[in-house]
Amino acid sequence: MPASLKLRHTLMATAVFLPLIYQNCAPAPQEGESVSSSKSFTSTLPFAYQSKMDTIAYMSCSNIEDAVNTRAYFTFRVGAYNSATGGLSLTPEYRKATEFYTTTNRGRALADSERNNNILMSLSIRDARNLQLPFKGDAEGPAMPELDIDTFLPPLTSNEIAGALAGAGEGVQLNYFPGDASKRLIEASLRFFSSEGAMDNVRSQLGSQNALLVAGYSTSDDDTDQGLRGPEDYASDSEVGTPSKSRVYGSGYRVNFGLGGNMSSAPLRVLARGGISEIDLQSGDDVEASWNCDQTYQFMIVRPEDKSASPAKATCFTGVDAPTSAAQAQTLAAIRRVLRPEDWYVDLNRRCVVPKTTGDYCYGSTLGTRSIRYYDTSCTESNSIACPHFVSVCIRN
Repeated sequence: MPASLKLRHTLMATAVFLPLIYQNCAPAPQEGESVSSSKSFTSTLPFAYQSKMDTIAYMSCSNIEDAVNTRAYFTFRVGAYNSATGGLSLTPEYRKATEFYTTTNRGRALADSERNNNILMSLSIRDARNLQLPFKGDAEGPAMPELDIDTFLPPLTSNEIAGALAGAGEGVQLNYFPGDASKRLIEASLRFFSSEGAMDNVRSQLGSQNALLVAGYSTSDDDTDQGLRGPEDYASDSEVGTPSKSRVYGSGYRVNFGLGGNMSSAPLRVLARGGISEIDLQSGDDVEASWNCDQTYQFMIVRPEDKSASPAKATCFTGVDAPTSAAQAQTLAAIRRVLRPEDWYVDLNRRCVVPKTTGDYCYGSTLGTRSIRYYDTSCTESNSIACPHFVSVCIRN
């Protein structure tokens, strides 16, 4: 069985056998307890969700027009693909508060709880000094879904999510859910690739730590909502306060960039070694986490036109995945988390990838106008020269 199919089966294994126990019925009060007092207790339940991402990928492509396969092309792709290292679960505090609830009522209470209802997992880049301010590729207008902001899953109180979470054992992380095929995985993508200027700005803001890559929780179940939910949003059991600028639920990631391949001088277009560090945005404390951003997880992107040219301008294998060692199998598993076999060929020996759909997407409108210096050790962008683009991946151990 190909490694890509084995990986896809592994992703499905965690949750596919979980019963869908979430039901639309209110939790029954304990004997002698009134319905109103039960609802009052439910409204004070603590924040219920905790998530851990185990993969961050960056693709440096720029000058891409709107008509592109968004499954294949992204700027950042963040997800949880291995239940041993990432996923979604209920917090210990919520489990403790609902320890005498039935499984069904624990799931139903999420929708009745002020802190936990009408909520989405959200990915964005945020101002480090004001976490309510998302970075936008276009300076005008609100943050745009699938460009400046993206959601991982359906609303967390939906049947598919709440039922699986309530039915999972303590400490179990879920990374695959029943439901819409496009929203089963904990995966979200951002796209700032409309221009090289926008990409430079993203790298500059993140590299200077003026901005953070943020996996947080929205203030509503609207996928255009740019606000993030935090512990200071709830001034009392019944009064919602103003969202905090500096404290929100979720994780922040400092991201640093480096030179790709064997480059000694070129634009910084890959995730640097040691390029990811993690922050608990509720407490503001650093998280002890080990991220592997090894050079073997960096792949140069080759245009189909250059691969097929005669003589070829760039040599990159375009066949089925064929790792020849345990190390190559590990590398393939990492890159296949974010590059689907339907969209990309992967050459593990030369560490390059080729899109399966012809078109000059990654390099913009450069065909016949600029020479791409795939194998140079030094490169400066100009009207006649384009430096190679890369996709790079960091894996949380």
